[in-house]
Amino acid sequence: MLDWWDKYRDKALLVAFGVAFVLLVLVKVKLDVPAFMKGPGWKTWIDFFQSDAFEDIAGDTLTGLISGYIFYVLVQWMPRVNAERKAKKLLNSLVSGHVESFQKAEIFGHSRSLAEFDELKIGDIEGNLQTLQGETEVSSLLAISYMSKWSHQMMSDSLQVALMLGIPQAQLWMELTSRVAKIKYLSEEADKGGVLGRQRQAVDTIGAVVIGKEACEADQKWHEEIKSESPLVF
Repeated sequence: MLDWWDKYRDKALLVAFGVAFVLLVLVKVKLDVPAFMKGPGWKTWIDFFQSDAFEDIAGDTLTGLISGYIFYVLVQWMPRVNAERKAKKLLNSLVSGHVESFQKAEIFGHSRSLAEFDELKIGDIEGNLQTLQGETEVSSLLAISYMSKWSHQMMSDSLQVALMLGIPQAQLWMELTSRVAKIKYLSEEADKGGVLGRQRQAVDTIGAVVIGKEACEADQKWHEEIKSESPLVF
């Protein structure tokens, strides 16, 4: 029940507002009763519903409900929607940083401002997944490695922002942060072993580089580990 209310709360309140408004109009206007209700059997009920006392009690109650909804929209709903929009924009830019840096093989993507990344689109993610299934350039893997080392702390600190969007979104954000942490750890270990330095030098010297079977075991291991973790981040 609570899950349903969290999901459909605003729609349910809007419907309740509409019903309350229609009832208030009916109470205040006092429309003429249908012909079949003009008999003596309905007189008591008609007198009750058309009495000034009923109009005051029901009218004041419905007016209070309508006023409460308007107050809710102005004071709570509009600020919450605005805050959620900003939260989505921030979280989107963090994920977009990973996706775009990988897509463009931009090794220095982590040095860019979050505002410089484009809005994340499903097509970008699908394109990156296809790239990961084939031969992936070293520069793309370096880009995601450097980006993860740089963004991990920000993603961890952004959990409270994700909570503004709800528990399911926060849980997804925790999973993304966990994957970024894994890539960060793998990248730091590769950096200590000299793998990132060798691959960076190869990219600076040759340009488009892929790790083949002739590469050393450490390079191949880093290559496979980063590729296996990256789809779950995207």
